[in-house]
Amino acid sequence: MRYLLSFICSLSVLLCFAQPAVEIELLADGFNRPVDISGAGDNSDRLFVVEQAGRIRVIDQTTSVVQPDDFLDITPIVLNGGNEQGLLGLAFHPDFAANGYFYVNFTSNEYGGSTNNGQTVIARYTATGESLETADPGSQKIILRIDQPYSNHNAGGLAFGPDGYLYIGTGDGGSGGDPDGNGQNPQALLGKMLRLDVDVEDDEVPYEIPANNPFVGNDGVRDEIWALGLRNPWRISFDRTTGDLWIADVGQVAREEINLQPAGSEGGENYGWDCREGEIEYSGNSSSLCGNGSVYTDPVFDYPRDPETGGFSVSGGYVYRGPAANDLSGHYICADYVSGNFFILSPDTGEGRSLTVQGDLSIRSVSTFGEDDEGNLYVANLSDGEIYSVSGGGNPVNTTDVQSVNSGPHIIPNPADRDFAIRIPELQQAGPVSVRVFAGDGTLVYQKIHVENGGPVRGTYVLPDVPAGVYQVLITYDQGKFIRRLVVK
Repeated sequence: MRYLLSFICSLSVLLCFAQPAVEIELLADGFNRPVDISGAGDNSDRLFVVEQAGRIRVIDQTTSVVQPDDFLDITPIVLNGGNEQGLLGLAFHPDFAANGYFYVNFTSNEYGGSTNNGQTVIARYTATGESLETADPGSQKIILRIDQPYSNHNAGGLAFGPDGYLYIGTGDGGSGGDPDGNGQNPQALLGKMLRLDVDVEDDEVPYEIPANNPFVGNDGVRDEIWALGLRNPWRISFDRTTGDLWIADVGQVAREEINLQPAGSEGGENYGWDCREGEIEYSGNSSSLCGNGSVYTDPVFDYPRDPETGGFSVSGGYVYRGPAANDLSGHYICADYVSGNFFILSPDTGEGRSLTVQGDLSIRSVSTFGEDDEGNLYVANLSDGEIYSVSGGGNPVNTTDVQSVNSGPHIIPNPADRDFAIRIPELQQAGPVSVRVFAGDGTLVYQKIHVENGGPVRGTYVLPDVPAGVYQVLITYDQGKFIRRLVVK
């Protein structure tokens, strides 16, 4: 009983905190389809904005003025014939201030390719001048080229990890339903997270393989692969404080998902596509590798493809680490391109996470988020060519209270094995459902967040290999927070 009381008291403290909310403020406009935003890490008070057609432009952060000269223009070599082709990603070398190196991800048919959809090209360029103010297109060093069978699902994300290696998110090659089975194909670089060592002294060598990449020495898997099972990872980011890797993956017909790879991971995660979409089975899979005993890594949260409950295309974001502490600090923030909904996922404090859905912001076509050198957060409106700053202090959304254990959701069966379901009689409005399972001493043993339509809901859950005993389940949705007792056989 002492442990249970401690558990309930800790929940009461948790509920005292207000729900976080986002505010946005226009920083600059006049851009042509902005798809990425980044600081350079050189404390130059510059914010770099990638335009899909092939330009990188600069905002002077001291004046909020867009500079007249491009930082880089490679428009002539960029294939930008479809909505998902173009110059798509930018990452500055950790030592950019000294070496001037930065890396871009773009589609092109300048270098060959098996189809007229060209290739994904990862290339390094070098900034010059006393202040590294511009880059010469002629300084290009090609790092990697990957043939693209279709025009869509080119992904585009690039990021240097805390380990100094370059991480590259690749889409599954496009069309629909991964017809070539690339997501699960260990010999394909499409549908993967790649990890490369680009700090090589020989200019004739594009990259080396980190010795601790998870499949090094396995002849059946490409050495470049860090993780697999991705469909179209539209934006990846590292938490600048913890080193966690966040991967947003656009869904096919049912779910949009956010994956979390904790710092210290040894890689090798399989995020499930095209065997699964989010946490559910994808019935249209074409991969012969589905059902072969693979262990899939669940997303930290997913939401349905529905404009009222979530949207149709996730745009991944960042964990907010701005210098001015506010109610967003430590929260992961992303959005949906179609619905304009913002999703605010709380940090895991040992008592699980909570999810806030905010749909009252006057921005649509959210294409990307980005950080400046200090950790301030920005977001882009693709259609209107606008860049906004992101801060806390908006109107709280979806606030909830503790509800009586005599009403609301029911666990079935109970007692249960590791598999159980929760039946919610009525969701009054579309929104997130959070389920957290705690052991008797208050230790969190399981959590799942999913977004559902209104009406009756029946969610299914699978516990890890926990011992038999009595567990407490905290269930949160639009009508409040509910505590239930679960007996595991």
